[in-house]
Amino acid sequence: MKKINTRMIFMQCVFLMVVIGGSIILYNLLGPSLYRNYRINEAKEAFETLKDIDLGDIGEDKEFIQNYENANFNFIIADEYMKRVYSTQDMVDIYKNIQIRQNDFSNPPLVIIKKNQRNENIRLLGLLKQGDHTYYVNIKDRLKSVSDSFEFSVVILEGIFSVSLVIGSIVMYYMSNRLSKPIKELEVIAKKIAKRNFCQKAEEKGKFEELNSLACSINSMSEQIQTYIQDMEINKEKMLQQRLQQEHMTKARKDFVSNISHELKTPLAVISSQVEMLEYLTEKSEREYYYTSIQEEITKMSDMVGNLLDITAIEYNMGRVEKKKLLLNDVVGYMLLKYDALFQRKNISVETELEGECNIWADKEYIEQAVSNYIMNAIQHTDKGKRIKITLKKSAQDICFKVYNQGEQIPQEELDNIWKSFYVAEQERKGENGMSHTGLGLNIVKSVMEMHEGKCGVRNLENGVEFWFRLPIQSLEETK
Repeated sequence: MKKINTRMIFMQCVFLMVVIGGSIILYNLLGPSLYRNYRINEAKEAFETLKDIDLGDIGEDKEFIQNYENANFNFIIADEYMKRVYSTQDMVDIYKNIQIRQNDFSNPPLVIIKKNQRNENIRLLGLLKQGDHTYYVNIKDRLKSVSDSFEFSVVILEGIFSVSLVIGSIVMYYMSNRLSKPIKELEVIAKKIAKRNFCQKAEEKGKFEELNSLACSINSMSEQIQTYIQDMEINKEKMLQQRLQQEHMTKARKDFVSNISHELKTPLAVISSQVEMLEYLTEKSEREYYYTSIQEEITKMSDMVGNLLDITAIEYNMGRVEKKKLLLNDVVGYMLLKYDALFQRKNISVETELEGECNIWADKEYIEQAVSNYIMNAIQHTDKGKRIKITLKKSAQDICFKVYNQGEQIPQEELDNIWKSFYVAEQERKGENGMSHTGLGLNIVKSVMEMHEGKCGVRNLENGVEFWFRLPIQSLEETK
């Protein structure tokens, strides 16, 4: 198991080796060639400067040449007649230095490098034309010893050390990043824990013993905080659910009392007034009329209370859904027989289009109630002598039940409201048959469809309205 201080010492050693070793290697490889190029460039610079000097009368310009001579350059200049124009040394053999190499002089100048075991000679042979004269320029650099190039070597070493320092810093930076990476990971995890994000755990089997111990402590702390927060959330959720349930039940109780009071007020008033009238009637036929009327109002009240209890049980999960295999064709056929008397009484023509073997998994009682409410709704809104069409079809995805009735269309702005409980009662609507509606029938259908994962809806058609609901076939497969 490696420790951080051990790794740091190792990295420092590597850094020094990179700097020192790299410096030595770079000096040995690049030093001589860089110095040689440097001297060649200086000689070329001196040759270019000679172009601006009148070589026929050097005079005061000797100072310029002497600056290069101080830098260990020798100059030999001769004209086209091989007469000496200028030379660094008085005793110069023009023939040996220029005449026998006359064909090598050119512009730009020719650079000749000659090496031996101890020394290295750099010679620049250039040809200059000024006016009608041609001058031969021989610039020579003789590297006598290491001391002659010491000053430039220092410049080279400074550059090498700078480069080595940059390379060493990059290596140190890379290695320090590797060292600090697990520390940064622990920091990220700690920040996530502070934000209640416990999905990530710290690595406990890393390279460094100290960080592994810290990671274990962070993971332990994370688990304890997570457990504490979960307990708090559970208690908070329970308290919230209890409060919402209490508010829900209180509102349901108030709404139920308010709605049933409103709906029962009218039939009770009718019964009360009719009972008072019976006191003053003597004719048997008149008394029978009022008896029948009272019985109708009582029946309405009974149906109303039944609907109220049904919708309350559905909406507040007071009922229990028991799904079984059900042939929807039988349910529709039974309801058609049940309301046959009403169809005949209102002289309503009934058309059916029932596809066979429409099997579903559903609660028979609730489905019968939904079918009954659709048919009863159609009867209540169909005038005498008009038509009702009942359709039952199945597809690969679902089974669709539709009830169409001739009559007035529903205003577009009311299509969503008709599914609300007590909507018709609040609007105080009555059909031509004089029967008032509680406005609960369609709301019950919607609730039944939600219980069975189905859908329901309505649309205006030509000369009438069509209500429908769909029950998914996949519910049958999931129940198997």
